[in-house]
Amino acid sequence: MAIIESAPIEPSGIESLAPGQSIREYLGLQIAHLLPGLDVAAGMLRRGEHDQALRTYATLVLCDPSEIRFQIGLATCALEIREFHIALQAASAVIASAPDSPMGYLISGRASLGLLDFDAAIDDLQDAIRVARETGDDAVAKEAAALLQRAIVAKEVQARN
Repeated sequence: MAIIESAPIEPSGIESLAPGQSIREYLGLQIAHLLPGLDVAAGMLRRGEHDQALRTYATLVLCDPSEIRFQIGLATCALEIREFHIALQAASAVIASAPDSPMGYLISGRASLGLLDFDAAIDDLQDAIRVARETGDDAVAKEAAALLQRAIVAKEVQARN
């Protein structure tokens, strides 16, 4: 039996990403090249193609996890289809990347409400209100305040039971 020597295998794909390099950068793409994917995913979600929408948002996040619009899209989709753990993870990425944006806190609060973690929801929604007021985002402040009241009531009901 002859032994065949093989050449060393060179990385040819994602294994050759430089530390800190996104897939988007590796492929030589700009954010603008991927933005149409947000519209595609939103259309899928509107048509009820939930699995495809979630997969598209997740692909965008994988291409560039630091792009907040991709994380917000994923989180919003996940909330819509009641995948609260996914929404919470994406919201955490938004908060880490943009702590001065109320959206991450609002999404995290909504996800925590969905998970029935009322203490976390209350904390996140209070942060959303604070940051929204600091940035002048009245719409987010109003939505967060309404959700905060729901979370407080739900926590009281849970405590009684």
